[in-house]
Amino acid sequence: MGALNPFKITIVSGFSEGGGPDELFARQWAAVLIENRSYRPLSDCVLHVQAVKDFDNQHRAFPRLIKEFSIRPGEIQQIEFLSWTVRKAPLENDKTLVFCGPVGWGWGGNYVALPCGSYNIEIRISVGEVAAAQVSSNVWIEGGKLKAARAQ
Repeated sequence: MGALNPFKITIVSGFSEGGGPDELFARQWAAVLIENRSYRPLSDCVLHVQAVKDFDNQHRAFPRLIKEFSIRPGEIQQIEFLSWTVRKAPLENDKTLVFCGPVGWGWGGNYVALPCGSYNIEIRISVGEVAAAQVSSNVWIEGGKLKAARAQ
């Protein structure tokens, strides 16, 4: 008998609301779309970025808490896990991709960034009483846009 998986998970990317391509500082994101396919509400759900392939994790940046959430039956939630900002000339685009999540106190508290590039990112969604769902995503920059898709 297989494990219960109440989630349908999709990896997407786009522009932040009010931050479209014509804005001076257009913020783009990669996100997880989570649909609760079960008949009951799920609470105490947690989304973590578990790992980034070939990332030197000597400072223990991962696993990284992105968000705690609850989700009703049939509801779809979008949870951003990575962002990048593009700027109009003569300003330069960000040179890093920044992970979302709660910010810590202090200088540079709980801030995790990667140099712009192409990455395979492992994401884990857990609910206390249900087996965790794990998904691999690819993120990259192409034509001045942050792209994201589920890894094959």
